[in-house]
Amino acid sequence: MDAMIPKISSYEDLHKRIEYLDGLKEEQELVLKEDLKNFYASMQPANMIKHALAKMKEDRELKHDAAQLGLNMALEYIIGKIFKKNSSLGAYLKSTVAEQAAAFVLDKYGDKIQTVVSGLLTKFVSLIQRRNS
Repeated sequence: MDAMIPKISSYEDLHKRIEYLDGLKEEQELVLKEDLKNFYASMQPANMIKHALAKMKEDRELKHDAAQLGLNMALEYIIGKIFKKNSSLGAYLKSTVAEQAAAFVLDKYGDKIQTVVSGLLTKFVSLIQRRNS
């Protein structure tokens, strides 16, 4: 038996030990309940966003990049408004997301896309030439 746990030699010792363990169990249940409550609260979307923004606030490089991106987007939006390019903020955001997605795909797969398009154009041109001959 463990040296930390007192030896139970009587009914009274057993009763005291049971009371002690019941108290310990209640204390641990309260801690567990509080931990689960905090975990649930941290998993709420608003709190996740708040936590992510707080982390972003601490990261100097990320903060600088986000500020630069925000400034660039604001500038593009204002210029678009001046020249009537963007009719609404929603349309602007959609077009910006589409631009960013296209830029990502082109950066990552540009060579493969160029090869496929070139092959398709070659086949199309040869098909037209065969039809015309």
